[in-house]
Amino acid sequence: MICTLDLLASPMPCEWLENARIKLISRWQSLPHGILLTGPEMIGKSLLAFDLARIMLCETDQDKSGCGTCSSCQLVEQSVHPDLHVVTSEASGNFLSTHFVRHAERYWLEKKLTSARKPSEQVGVDSIRALNQNLAATASRGARKVVIFPKADQLNHNAANALLKLLEEPTRDTFIILVTSSGHRLPATIRSRCIHFSVKGPSSSVVATWLRDEKGVDPETATQLSGAGLGPFVITDLIERGVDGALLEFLESIRGRESVFGEFETLKPFFEALGDEFVLELLQRQFLKQVRRSASAGVLSASDKTIMDRFVEIGEVRESLRTTIDSQLALEDMLIRIQS
Repeated sequence: MICTLDLLASPMPCEWLENARIKLISRWQSLPHGILLTGPEMIGKSLLAFDLARIMLCETDQDKSGCGTCSSCQLVEQSVHPDLHVVTSEASGNFLSTHFVRHAERYWLEKKLTSARKPSEQVGVDSIRALNQNLAATASRGARKVVIFPKADQLNHNAANALLKLLEEPTRDTFIILVTSSGHRLPATIRSRCIHFSVKGPSSSVVATWLRDEKGVDPETATQLSGAGLGPFVITDLIERGVDGALLEFLESIRGRESVFGEFETLKPFFEALGDEFVLELLQRQFLKQVRRSASAGVLSASDKTIMDRFVEIGEVRESLRTTIDSQLALEDMLIRIQS
């Protein structure tokens, strides 16, 4: 089982995915055309999707991870298989394996028109229309066609409607694998047309061990990072970008504090280093922890109600950041309203 963001690198043990993989692979020949994989963010769900795609496209129909020797497997390895389609936003290309990106680039239609704009964080309807046209053709290798959406919740409204039509009237021998950590963001009509596999994330102790043994992180830092409750590949991405120290500093700054907000300038370095969406998610998690502690004690106070209001407020801002609004203005406005 490959356990690295480089899908075709040397395999590494990824024990937390094995149970889900067994359930998925053992019945791959009887799967319907719509497959939905959900679970915590960046725990390796896309690895499972890619693994399944290789098996479906392999010309030997074996159920391990593709034979690796047939012409179809060779095309997958070279990231040029014409019947493997990857649809994702341009912005997410920075967080995906190069093998995913090579397949996804043909659907980055706006990027082909101009490179002087900010990469889109959504999948638009034109990409789904282009996908539909490609799927209407007979499979180039004469067998199956596989589509992977590594971040299916990035579909905008029109794109989701176009995908729904594709799920309702699938082309022959076509399999569409939707991957998301936010299943609630997908329309119920799309979810209802897919078989659902829930993938569990690893415990903090498993993540700490994996960081120490597979990534060479020192034990103390591995324990601190794993305690953040983040997916293992989120952590390794932060390490590779050199901002894991900023994460630990931010977590320390909000740990145990009733108010985690200061002036925007105080939080600005964390937004810049870790990303707006990521910092807001961590703030929401902190609020949720505080409320859960009170709930477990059987007492919810007025301050807990305020905390939940803040939780909702941040959630609304996270949704708004998915559009083209000015992110700094949105964040400053949120902090002003929460502090008032």
